[in-house]
Amino acid sequence: MPTITFGIPLLSRRVARDWPAAQRLLANTLRSVFNQSAPDIKVIVACHEPPEIDEIRDPRVTVAPANFDIPRFQWEQEIDRMRKLEVIGAAHRKHGGGWLFILDADDLVSRTLAQRIAAAETKAVVVRNGYRLDVRRGMAQPLSRFWKKCGSCVAVNWTEDELPLVPLSDNPPVFHQYAETRHYLLPEFFARRGWRVSYEEMGAAYLINHGQNQSDIIVADNLKWRLYFMLTRWRPWTPALDVEFGSDAASRTGAIYTGDAKFSTEHRA
Repeated sequence: MPTITFGIPLLSRRVARDWPAAQRLLANTLRSVFNQSAPDIKVIVACHEPPEIDEIRDPRVTVAPANFDIPRFQWEQEIDRMRKLEVIGAAHRKHGGGWLFILDADDLVSRTLAQRIAAAETKAVVVRNGYRLDVRRGMAQPLSRFWKKCGSCVAVNWTEDELPLVPLSDNPPVFHQYAETRHYLLPEFFARRGWRVSYEEMGAAYLINHGQNQSDIIVADNLKWRLYFMLTRWRPWTPALDVEFGSDAASRTGAIYTGDAKFSTEHRA
């Protein structure tokens, strides 16, 4: 079975509203990855400052330093994420390439996801369905067309020569273009290149209402999505789902931030 690598871009401590809570969110995400039924997994965390959590010291985890400036403004955080994807891509090249699933640092994955990716005979795998989990309420919405709502939605089987030699070098250009493509446009990105794509069912959960997710801060002005989320039924997040996603209620609620929700540079060193 091929190795499946999970790439996680992590925000900087100096722009985090609550760095300890951000680290606890990352710890939850890493435990979800470690819960995979497939034995051969790796993780690459791209970050400005290495988090101080036990999970980061797992031998399956590589910390890839981000050697560029931190975001100065709220809108630059998306650019920061794109740049960290290139850091992940360069580190993945050093590992020889192969399957890479980009995972946000506060999301969870189904324990069978890596196994299903490994069995795919396509260039890319897209998560078709997933969950939107409200961590404060313990309620979730099942979502279709998950790639349109969450960035933790795609795995690509990269060859070594498709991956960047060094981060931000645009050499070769394909991974740079991939990193700059919004998640909801990735199926079109694959189609333009003639890449075969397979779609997997329930694969990931993106967490909201914990105080550090961008969707908690920036109110979407897209009326279609507002209506979609208003009309989608909420269901209890069950113990069976905790088993599937390697999660538990105490860990999720322990990572909630309740302070100021505005972007701040006050904690920059």
